[in-house]
Amino acid sequence: MNEDSENTLQSTQDILSAASAAITRGDITLAHEIVTPLVNRKNLSTQQKLKLSHELQWIGLPVHAMKVLGKVAAPVDFHLLSPEDFCLQIRAIYMLNFLGATYVAKRLLERIEEHLKKNRIDLAGFHFSLDTYRAFIFYESARYQEAYELFKSIVTNNKDPNTKPYLALHLISCLEAINKEEQARALALDYFKSIPAENQTLRAMYLQNMGRMEILHGDSIKGQDYLEQSLRIYAGNYRNKDEAYAILWQGIAKGLARDLQSAKHFFKMAWDILHHPLSQPQSQLSVLYWMERLGHPPDLASQVALRTHTCVHSFYFLLGRPIHKNLGYPLHARIAREAKAEPNHDAWLVYEGTIKPVEYAAIDLNAFPKLLDLYAGIEKDYSSRETFTEIQVRTLIACLGGGPIGIHEYGLVDFIYRQDFWDWQSGKERLKKLVQYLRKKGLPLTVKNQIHRLELEDLGSYPVIIPMALDFQGHHHFVKGHAKQFTRQELEEILGTKKTNASLLLKEWCDQGLVKEDSKSGAKVYYSIV
Repeated sequence: MNEDSENTLQSTQDILSAASAAITRGDITLAHEIVTPLVNRKNLSTQQKLKLSHELQWIGLPVHAMKVLGKVAAPVDFHLLSPEDFCLQIRAIYMLNFLGATYVAKRLLERIEEHLKKNRIDLAGFHFSLDTYRAFIFYESARYQEAYELFKSIVTNNKDPNTKPYLALHLISCLEAINKEEQARALALDYFKSIPAENQTLRAMYLQNMGRMEILHGDSIKGQDYLEQSLRIYAGNYRNKDEAYAILWQGIAKGLARDLQSAKHFFKMAWDILHHPLSQPQSQLSVLYWMERLGHPPDLASQVALRTHTCVHSFYFLLGRPIHKNLGYPLHARIAREAKAEPNHDAWLVYEGTIKPVEYAAIDLNAFPKLLDLYAGIEKDYSSRETFTEIQVRTLIACLGGGPIGIHEYGLVDFIYRQDFWDWQSGKERLKKLVQYLRKKGLPLTVKNQIHRLELEDLGSYPVIIPMALDFQGHHHFVKGHAKQFTRQELEEILGTKKTNASLLLKEWCDQGLVKEDSKSGAKVYYSIV
């Protein structure tokens, strides 16, 4: 290695160390200034890329934190990767999950684990823990029981005085989620006492979480005391998500005490910090949920987002979506306790300035001359009809359901396509063409800073139906909502389609068991939805 290379290496190490120290002290603004020059620097080592990615994520630049890791490899190319490369790949998968690309992250992680096991590749020798990233991915996906088992082992084995309590904070959250609240509160206090005095960021995070837990437990005075200690560390100088959470929970405490004006003030402060393109949707939804719950409901578009945003969250269960047995993983214990819903509700009806849970089959579709029905994938405008494909419906659900938060390109591509490809550029190109097509159909889709939106107010005042499952349910539901029995000719009129397509649909639906022949009258055949 020549002298210039050595100087560059030392300089990179110095920059990373200085940024890490600033983060530890809680000076996120300084950390941002220090670390951003490294984003485009070449020839970083694997460990430097991992460290840089971590720090970029911490200061609120998740897209940059993803890009510095390099290209995500397809499984067919795994044999070309070195063990060090797999460290970068796993970190990239975590960032994909963090950015909302949950489908591809899950599939890629499974494929990498299979490859590592089959080829007996051990990453532990590279100062890297696969289990830690698995735990974080489970945690970010609300799979708390699985995350808990991993964090329990990881925290037990960790010896670093700063890293151990940071990881324990996630273990504590998992304990809460699996209905071990008392154990979580006690463990938080124990670990808080062990945090080095100079690690102000971690101390503030613990105080904020301890305050939150006490407020939920019913001890508002103790909870607010913890929150005030947390905010004194931030001192209003560093606008970041952890400070915003402390402010939010101050607002929640005030709201629960019926001091609604103070609550409104704190909610606005928290929203002003968290509402930006690179903030996680879950964080923004938290503010909107508590605003609605504690008497300061946000605008209608925000209420729609609370119930239909495609990110992994539980707010829709608290607001009227039934909990079905096929969910795939146990809900957070508090959510499971507090959620109440009518079991037959399967759609959200947005109409006349409100959104409410409904049973789709009980809606009188004939009562609406104009309607955007994303449950069945049809736009109705008096006698005209526009039918959408499954992928188009997913796009509209995700963009409309994002409300003022919107949905980032990573999450949108993943949600629409369920990831039948590995090359991210391919997904971006598909999305671009899809958005252009829908715009030609007259739908006001907007894209800014990679955030996609379909503004509710731009659709006009006519009703919108959104499936609670956030997925296309089939055109036949729309037909059933207009007629209990119908001929092919009537089907053409209901769907606004031609004879050939109506005949093809009837054959397809009959083959799938969705439609049956009821009777004949001369040349006319009458059908009904099964």
